[in-house]
Amino acid sequence: MPVGECNLRPEGDERKLAQKLIKCHGHARGYLLKKASRLPLDIKRESFTIIGSRSHMSKETEEYIEEQKKIHGKVEVLSAGSSLKLCLVAEGKADASPRFAPTMEWDTAAGHAIVEEVGARVVNTKTNNQLDYNKDVLVNEWFLAR
Repeated sequence: MPVGECNLRPEGDERKLAQKLIKCHGHARGYLLKKASRLPLDIKRESFTIIGSRSHMSKETEEYIEEQKKIHGKVEVLSAGSSLKLCLVAEGKADASPRFAPTMEWDTAAGHAIVEEVGARVVNTKTNNQLDYNKDVLVNEWFLAR
């Protein structure tokens, strides 16, 4: 589809389309907004889905998964890295993302903003308050995005 001086042809590859949109930002903004879907997507799943860390499956995370099995029955556990886990919660592809291992503020800030924008929360597991930023020590407390 021609947009101004840009030729945007959906080719089934979202990354290629996104790259074209970035190059053609001024002309393509309206096109992107018309084609965008509001998050979270209405995705039907048969199980409660938890998105976890590929490299930091802690004892506490395993305990959280077992608790959710007692509550929801069938639980599916997916793996992803860093802020992507939070984005999958925002998108509706996962129900929860527990993190019971160290992360830094820069690992979570962007994903946290997206999660909050769709009405979900990222909370400190000890206080149940929103995860804090711009602290003297930039290490995050353990948190749950849901």
